[in-house]
Amino acid sequence: MTLLIRYRWTGSAWEDLANTSAPGNMPQFDDVTMTGNVGASGALTPDGSHGPSGNGTIGNPLIIEDKEFTSYLDFTGAQYVTYRNCRFENNGASSGACVAAFNCTGLRFENCTFAPLIFTAIDGFNGYGASPSAPIVFEDCAFVNVSDGLKLNANMQILHCYIRPAVGYGASIHGDGVQATITSPSDSPADNLVIQNSYIEGGSNDAIFLQNTIGSNDSTNLLIDNNWLISRDRNSEHTSFLLHITPNFVNVQFTNNKLDITHADGYYFVDDAGVFAAGNAGWSNNIDYISSAVIPRPT
Repeated sequence: MTLLIRYRWTGSAWEDLANTSAPGNMPQFDDVTMTGNVGASGALTPDGSHGPSGNGTIGNPLIIEDKEFTSYLDFTGAQYVTYRNCRFENNGASSGACVAAFNCTGLRFENCTFAPLIFTAIDGFNGYGASPSAPIVFEDCAFVNVSDGLKLNANMQILHCYIRPAVGYGASIHGDGVQATITSPSDSPADNLVIQNSYIEGGSNDAIFLQNTIGSNDSTNLLIDNNWLISRDRNSEHTSFLLHITPNFVNVQFTNNKLDITHADGYYFVDDAGVFAAGNAGWSNNIDYISSAVIPRPT
């Protein structure tokens, strides 16, 4: 199936293609199993709030839809809240993430767009400590003009999403499409991550960056499946790989992905091939997007 993408980079700005009559000009997911547009569409109502006004329950979530937010949002402690067809546009007044979430249960974003209006090293989303039984979920969402698209921790799912960090802001600015980093003993492991059926670009860095610098707090059970991974920029200060993973990740499954290294330093940078699950469950059917050649498992 082919997914027509909502936004196109013109070289200096993002063009909204929601109402285009020329779909042949739109970026496409070739053969990635997805349907429908990603991101918010239609008329949205401005909302000046900085987070949900309440919580929902299992089976009866609080639904917030068709809203446009231009301030920093904090979802700390949110329980069973669903944002649907919303746009998050931090105007640059607050340094840090466009939205942040800590210790959440059942937080969902469906057909939402995360697009800071002014680039100030703002991340699209920064989340920690989600509940294993009710993860933070992004489905059919778009992340554009951000530094890092998503900063992930345990129990988060990225499904059918379009992630494209900004480039061209100078050599000192980096941009990972998706990253999970454990750099302190107080950081919880990035367990139970799902990244599936998505288009993910690295800005000046990696499409997917999984890092542990402390040698403990192992992260387990990561599924990265059926994605299109691409890099479109690199500079003298940063390397750019489609998958960059350090030790202390366990039972990683990397399967059915298409990798385009046209502007990358390589398919992957893997310090320890033992991070992958055994056999085909850990690594299989990953191919070069241009040549269709099968990419060998790291050794």
